[in-house]
Amino acid sequence: MRIILTGLFGLTLSASVMANSLYRVDVPLADTDSQSEQAARVQGFEQVLQRVTGDAAILKNPLIEKAVGTPDDYISQFSFDSQGGQRVIELGFDKEQLLSLLTDAQAELWPEPRVKVLVWLVEEQNGRRTIVWDQSRLPQVEDIKLTAQRHGLPVILPVGDFDDQMAVTVPDLWGGFTQSIGKASERYQPDAVVVAKWRRGSQTVDWVLYPISPAAIQSPNPKTEQGDADGIHAVAKMVDELAAYFADRDAIQLGVVGDQGQQIIIDDIASFEDLVVIERALRALPSVAAVNLDRMTGRQAIYNLSLTTSLETFEKEWLALPTVEKRGEIVPLEAVAPVTEAVSAAQAALPVPTADAGASDAIAANTTASDMSASGAASTVESAAQTADASKVPSDEAAPSKDATSGEDTPASLPIYHWVKPQAAPEAADGSVDATQANEAGESASDESSVDDSTVEKSAGDEGASNEAPAASDSTSMIDTSADDSLLL
Repeated sequence: MRIILTGLFGLTLSASVMANSLYRVDVPLADTDSQSEQAARVQGFEQVLQRVTGDAAILKNPLIEKAVGTPDDYISQFSFDSQGGQRVIELGFDKEQLLSLLTDAQAELWPEPRVKVLVWLVEEQNGRRTIVWDQSRLPQVEDIKLTAQRHGLPVILPVGDFDDQMAVTVPDLWGGFTQSIGKASERYQPDAVVVAKWRRGSQTVDWVLYPISPAAIQSPNPKTEQGDADGIHAVAKMVDELAAYFADRDAIQLGVVGDQGQQIIIDDIASFEDLVVIERALRALPSVAAVNLDRMTGRQAIYNLSLTTSLETFEKEWLALPTVEKRGEIVPLEAVAPVTEAVSAAQAALPVPTADAGASDAIAANTTASDMSASGAASTVESAAQTADASKVPSDEAAPSKDATSGEDTPASLPIYHWVKPQAAPEAADGSVDATQANEAGESASDESSVDDSTVEKSAGDEGASNEAPAASDSTSMIDTSADDSLLL
C-alpha cells in the first residue's frame, strides 16, 4: 500500500500529475531509519535542481549549497512505494519555490517546453547492422530512456512498424542520407533528430545531431553537431551530452536583467494586496519563468522578469488580462527605492485592506502600514514619475537609444502598464446590490478561486489545510498532516 503525506498547507497531487513533472523524483531508501530518509530527500533535491537547470555544477552555487541542507522547505508532497523489491521515497518539489530559489541564486533555468529528440540507433555486431527499435529489450534502450528521464529531456525511439521500415533503411542511416532521414522522421514531429552508430564489439558510439526539424534536415547542408563516447554505458553518455547541449543552448538567466531578462513598470498600485495579485498573475503566464519585485516608487513598481519567449509574446499574454492596460514606454527614474527596500517600502507606503477581504488581504493585513503621503523621497519620486508619464513614448514608437545632442547612451525605455483593479458591484440606495452585476462579480471571483486552488502555494493552503481533510481514493491512503504536526517527518 502506498502512503502519501502532505505538508502543513494541505497539498495533494495525483501520482499521474507528479510523474510528468520535472519537479518529481524517486529515490531508493538504503534503510528504514530517519537518517536514510533524510539522505534520500537531500539526494532527490539535488537531482531535481540539476534537472531543472541542466547544470551539474549548480550544487556549487553558495546559495544552492546552503538550501540543499533543508530540502523539506521545498518539498510539496512525498510518498513511499516499492519498485522491483526496493523501497523508494517519491518526492514532489514546489515549482514556484524552486524558481524563487534559483532566481535568488542568479542561476540558469532550462525552461519548458523542452525539445523532443528522436533517436535513430543502429547497432553493428560481427559485420551485421540493424536498427534498434523502441520495443527492443537491449539494455542500451533502457539506458537511453532512464538517462533522458533523469535529465528531463524528452527522447523517443522509432517504433519500427511497417511505415518505419518502408521509410528508411540501414544504409540510409549509416550513410547519413538526409533526405531519407528527414522524411522518415516527420511522422514523429521531433524538434531534433539523432543518428547514432553503436558498435557493440568495441563498446563505442558516435552520432550526428540535427538540432532542427525533419523538414530542415532535408534542405541542402543542414546544421549538424557531432559527438562520440565509449564504454559499457556509451549510449547513456551520449544522452548526457545531448542534454548538456540543449540545456546550454536554451538556458535562461534568472535573477538578472540582461539579454534574456526584461524589466517592466506597473503603475496605479493602490495596496499591498495589488502587489500580491500582480506577482501571482505574472507567475501564471506561460512566457514567464521567474518574477521578482525590483523597486517601488510611489504607486509604481518595477519588476524583473525572466522570459521563456520574446517580449512580444509576453505582452500578448499579459495584455489579455482584463486588469492590464498598456500605457506606453518611459525612461525609468534613477531616484527609486533600492531593491533591498522594495518589499518593505511597499508594505509601509501602501494602505492595507481589511482582514475580511480574502486570502490575499489576510496576507496584507499582517503587514505594518503607514500613511501613503509619508516621506519626501517618495513624494519626489512620485512627482518625477508623473512627469515622465506625461511625456511617455507611445507603444508603437521606438524610444531613442542615444541623446540627440550629446550622442551619449541614455537609459533604455521600459514598457509601462496600468493596473486596473476589478470593480465591486455597485450598491443601490437601499444598500442592495444589483443582481446582474453581483452575479457577474461572483462568477469572476469563482473563476479566480478555481485558478488559485489549482496552484501550489503554501500561503493560500495554510488557512484551508485544517478545515477539510483530503478524500482517500480506493487505491491510495492519503494522510493530511495539517491537523497533527507529529505526523511530519
